[in-house]
Amino acid sequence: MTSERSGEALEWPSELDRQLSWHWQNQLRPRLDGLTDAEYFWEPVLSCWSVRPRAETAAPAFGSGPFLIEYAFPEPDPPPVTTIAWRMGHLIVGVFGDRNARYFGGPPVSYDSYDFQERRLRL
Repeated sequence: MTSERSGEALEWPSELDRQLSWHWQNQLRPRLDGLTDAEYFWEPVLSCWSVRPRAETAAPAFGSGPFLIEYAFPEPDPPPVTTIAWRMGHLIVGVFGDRNARYFGGPPVSYDSYDFQERRLRL
């Protein structure tokens, strides 16, 4: 594939790596540094979707370990407010994990098969 601006061949894997690395280092990572577990799981309103122990989930939930992510398809209207833990789980599994498997031959990942963690990711 070529770039419309330069007409040069675009190397997708290296371009994606460059862009994702920049966003991780300059956008996401600085915002997560110093985040406590209490902040990671904080629920600003009742009935938030989060990552919870299996015995504490009230909504439909998925995962392979003792902690599950709450999720429904189709999502309710209006959709629930989500915690940072939920949003990170969604990015890891539903966005990056799925696309890595689908487009780049990475290992398959799904909400059912993922082992969600009881603590925030240690960066």
